[in-house]
Amino acid sequence: MNSNREIKKLFYMGFPMYGWQENGEWFITGFFRYIPLLFPVGEEGWLFIEYNCCYLRVLFKFLRGDFISKK
Repeated sequence: MNSNREIKKLFYMGFPMYGWQENGEWFITGFFRYIPLLFPVGEEGWLFIEYNCCYLRVLFKFLRGDFISKK
């Protein structure tokens, strides 16, 4: 594992998570780390939103539908 990894704040289906990306894969830490395995979403099975602001702001945008991909 990379000892210089940067822990990032992630948002998944309303749950705040922390994790890092290594070789194109996300590694999730904390209490909610099993939720993405139990409830995969998205075409590729995962939909993590990386954020740097307040959790409540991201939650509001998620509930409002700002992160829906328009095809």
